[in-house]
Parts: sequence; structure tokens; C-alpha cells
Amino acid sequence: MARQQGRWCGGRGGAEGALNATQRAYRKEAERFLLWAVLARGRALSSVTIEDAVAYRDFLLAPPADWCSAHTEPRWSARWRPLAGPLSAASCAYALGVLGNLFAFLGAQGYLSGNPWRAVRAPRTVVTGLDPGRGFTADQWSLLVRVLAALPPTSVNQRLQFALPLLYDTGLRLSELVAATTDDLRQEGLAGQGGTLGWDGWWLQVVGKGGRLREVPLPATLMRQLAEYLMTRCLPGDPRQAGGAALLGGATDLALRVPWANRRTVDPAAPIAASTFHRQIKAFFRGCAQSLAVADPPAARCLERASTHWLRHTHASHALAAGVPVEVVQQNLGHRSLATTTRYVRTEAAARRAAMAHFWAAQSTQRP
Repeated sequence: MARQQGRWCGGRGGAEGALNATQRAYRKEAERFLLWAVLARGRALSSVTIEDAVAYRDFLLAPPADWCSAHTEPRWSARWRPLAGPLSAASCAYALGVLGNLFAFLGAQGYLSGNPWRAVRAPRTVVTGLDPGRGFTADQWSLLVRVLAALPPTSVNQRLQFALPLLYDTGLRLSELVAATTDDLRQEGLAGQGGTLGWDGWWLQVVGKGGRLREVPLPATLMRQLAEYLMTRCLPGDPRQAGGAALLGGATDLALRVPWANRRTVDPAAPIAASTFHRQIKAFFRGCAQSLAVADPPAARCLERASTHWLRHTHASHALAAGVPVEVVQQNLGHRSLATTTRYVRTEAAARRAAMAHFWAAQSTQRP
């Protein structure tokens, strides 16, 4: 594999920001298979057989070590590899489905004469639906807030200090947040007694899955944080005067990585790439995990696995536990079905044990 070192990476991919999450996922599966077909099997797409497709399925479930690298390696790095390790049965089935769709499209365009993926059986997996356990407990979230507040004032940390509470308070998806701008904010005044204008509420308009448009309410504390964050980027603190700036800026990071860059040519309103922001959040969670490795190993393992989407799960479960109506949480998350939202209804483990301890104690007094 050493002789293939220079063939792994093909640049940074300039169109990254123009792709949504689904398009990036499909591109990743297609590129990964093409690398394997050429490097491991010596085949073009037009020559792929059923045997090749079966071999690729087995490869995804047990890839060689020299095809794997850490998730944190960027695509342009010489250390980057197509995989981070064996795929789960569900992830493997997803990859096979994407490739089946790709070959069906190429067949419809007359490029291929057949679709070998139709004959490949995906590995069996147990369908459990959403996993609301992929979220933080109240104590874990409090820890994250404390660590955030203690971070040194770098541009990356200032973005995290604004973005993580925003994800927790709203339940937004990563793709929705990185695409949001100050033009997507709307202020709504509510009339008080005597016709006076009482409380001003802010709403953020986002485009979710399937192109569905929705508005999410924002707390006043978050709007104050946004004003401070905009000013750290040399933008007006009032979002109505920020000229459609991205809520999460990324231009300052470029200036920091390239010392010779002219700061005046850097656009402070430019957005950060979703992949870059995801890596920064993962790095933050890993740092928190390392600080707990000795004192609380189970919590450290939880934080080590955490991702941006955990904050969406945490928002849902904590809001429902606090008594927010499930219909409101459904609207905030943009779920089509109320049944999807109700899967997040749960109580914290400590509260469950306390309730059961009370029950057990009452029952023990009645036993002989």
C-alpha cells in the first residue's frame, strides 16, 4: 500500500460547500468504491462483476488496516484513508444501497448493461429506529457547558461557545446550522397589555430534509451570544445589519492557517464548511473525554463517541423531560411524524431508579 501513498488524495474538493449532507454521503460511497475497484481489483466501473460486488461487501465489513485512518484526517492529508474501520451492518447496507442506485442510474444512461448489486445481499441488521440514548445526560451537558466557558478566546473556541448552546437550544441538524445566515432570522413583537409592545421573540428559518421549510424559536440569551460572536468577526452585533452573514463563520480560520494572508481580503461573513465544523466539535468532545478518563471512564467513553447529532437528540430528550409538549418539539425538529418525536420521551436514569426505589420500598413493607 505504500506505493499507493500518492494516489489516495485528490485535493480539498472545492465544491464541498455546495453539497448538502446527502450528496456528500453519496459522493463518499461512490469515491470509496471507485478507489477499491481500481486499486484492489484493477477494474473500471463498466467491468464490475457480481463477484466484485460481493467482495466489496466483505471488504467493508473487514477492511485491511492499511485502508483505514482516523476520522480526524482531512481528505487532502497524505495520511487519509477511505475508511476509519469496519462498517456496521447498517452502514454496510447503506453503502450497498447507494451503489445500487448509482449503477441503476448509469444503466439508465446507457453506460452500463447490468447492475451487479441487485444480486448482493446486504448484511442482516436489527432495525431499532432512532437511538435516543445517543445524547447527553443533564450532568454531562453541564460539564460541557463548564468546559466551553473555560476555553481560551480563539476563533475556533468562540464559534464552539456559540454553536453548541445553539444546537442544544434548537435541535438543529449540522447541515441546517452551517447553511443558516443572519437573513434567516426574524424578530416578532408580541403585544402586551394596553396594546404596548411587550416581548420581542426571534425565529430562525431553516430548510430541513426534503426541502421542508420551518421556523425555530431562539431564546434571548442565545441572541445576546450571537451579537457577541458577530462582533468577534468584525461584523455588526445587530444581526439585522450583518448583511446576510453566515451564523457560523469560517474565514478567520483560513487567515490563522495562512499567516501571509491579507486579513482585509478575508470575508468575515463567509460560512464554515460542515466537515470542518464537525471535526472541531469531535475534537472538543475528545478533549472532554480525556479529562474524565480517570475519574469517570463510562462518561469518557460516551463523550469519545459523541458527535454533533448528539446535541439534537439531547435537545429533544431534555425538552420533553422538562415538560415541553411533544407537538412543540416535533415542530422544532422538523419531524414529519409525531411517532418519531415520541421516541425521545425518556426520563433520566437517576430519576427512573429513584421512582423504582420508592416503589420497591413500598412493596417490601407488604411482604411477609
